[in-house]
Amino acid sequence: MSVYYYCTGCKSSYSLDLKKCPKCGTAVPRVDKSFRVSVMVKGRHVNKIIPGSLTQAREIAAQIKADLVSGIYYDKRKSEQTLDEIWEKYLSAYKSHGKAWRAEERRYNQYLKPKLGKKVLSDISPFDIESIRVTLAKSETKYGTPYAPKTIKNIIDLLSILFNYAIDMDLFDGRNPCDKVKRPRINNEVTNILTVEKLKAFLIYLEKYEHRPTANLLKINQERFQFF
Repeated sequence: MSVYYYCTGCKSSYSLDLKKCPKCGTAVPRVDKSFRVSVMVKGRHVNKIIPGSLTQAREIAAQIKADLVSGIYYDKRKSEQTLDEIWEKYLSAYKSHGKAWRAEERRYNQYLKPKLGKKVLSDISPFDIESIRVTLAKSETKYGTPYAPKTIKNIIDLLSILFNYAIDMDLFDGRNPCDKVKRPRINNEVTNILTVEKLKAFLIYLEKYEHRPTANLLKINQERFQFF
């Protein structure tokens, strides 16, 4: 059983004794590290990429080894369901709850199904989810505009919902990997700016507005209006 650093840049693994990737020279990050665990038992070899802490990577490696030794590792995998199968169960259960499912269906088919649909849940790691997040953040929509942080957050949130559904329904006994992925920050602040023409028209309208207290209050505070 071995644990190595995993370089997310050049996709190579290297010793925990090193401070940077020998292949591309990238320094070991202080946070958001990734590890590759390699476990071999009786000729059966399992590799996994684990984002998080070294302690977590070693715990996962130990669990894989224990499952391989006991012979239940592959039995557990055979009984696991893929994300596509969980999605179908989730959709059939919640399809009757209004029209929100249509947006979720488009989101799933476009962003999650191509990358993760055929994977069993235990094979979906925080690294897989982070890769989707980073790829979208660097990509453009079909309209040539960057993906909005809210769009990316909604995709990760949907995946998290599917994992929680599988856990609640006793269809998966692992952890939700989305819990370890940072969602993009969303700025919902909206600033309305009036042009000079619109401001003048608004002030003229206030002269005729029937509710004089409100009109006078707005006129007193007109210097707060923003205009070009």
